Amino acid sequence: MSFLKKIQECNGFDAGQFFDFVVQNQRVGFIAKNKVDTLLEHKNIFNFFNNKIVLNPDLNTYEKRTKTIKDVVLLLQEKKLISAWGDESYAVSSSFNHKSYFSIPRCAAAFFGIKTYGTHLNGYTRKDGKIWVWIARRALHLKFLPGKLDNLAAGGLPAGILPDQNMAKEAREEAQLSSELLHKMQPKSTVSYFLETKEGACPDTMFVYDLELPPETIPTPNKEEVEDFTLYPIEELYKVVNDFDNFKYNATLVMIDFLIRHSAITPQNKDYFEIVHQLRQPKLF
Repeated sequence: MSFLKKIQECNGFDAGQFFDFVVQNQRVGFIAKNKVDTLLEHKNIFNFFNNKIVLNPDLNTYEKRTKTIKDVVLLLQEKKLISAWGDESYAVSSSFNHKSYFSIPRCAAAFFGIKTYGTHLNGYTRKDGKIWVWIARRALHLKFLPGKLDNLAAGGLPAGILPDQNMAKEAREEAQLSSELLHKMQPKSTVSYFLETKEGACPDTMFVYDLELPPETIPTPNKEEVEDFTLYPIEELYKVVNDFDNFKYNATLVMIDFLIRHSAITPQNKDYFEIVHQLRQPKLF
């Protein structure tokens, strides 16, 4: 499967199957039309009109909205409509730099189709003038995509944490890298996609970081999340990303971005323009 096809598979969102989720006249999410019946029982919380689901304006503070939505999420979990996993919360807003209207349990992000953010780290080294990239394999006991290949470290961005802080935290936890090394990581780009799943809508933007590691540095896996790390020459990584389905879907996009920035994917590729464009295309918020 080509690089472009893999990007397109992460952007299969059909807006016609969703209602806008609106707070204070701002769209903050997308709720699937086939899930709306479960919210009709809460007309004191949600108003329905003009293909929009609007949060009751009487919920006029961050604290009121957060508590109310959390209570709704608990009811949806009782009905097995939302999985009960994770203890992180995501900020809900119309854009990254806009004020947060409330926070929501991470497990409910897709149901309400809120814009989410993550941080992903590419770890690489140089040997004999060539680039080699450290790739993680997700722990085999994980419920979500066990054994898939992943970036050196990655994680969703919880409410109240800056991207740099979250990236360093994830790298310490998953690869056990020292703070001294992590001071050298550099923000390089963002990658966005808009995926539709059985849970709902997943509009996501990833803050992408690079860290050049000394050749003698070997990341140590945290067995709770990472099974092992493997060092790939960039030429082999190109083939693995392009020809196989071994990577976690969003890590694939981060790796394509890395291959572009390090000149492994060049304008000689017939899809080059579309590959670059579609890595950052979704702008529904």
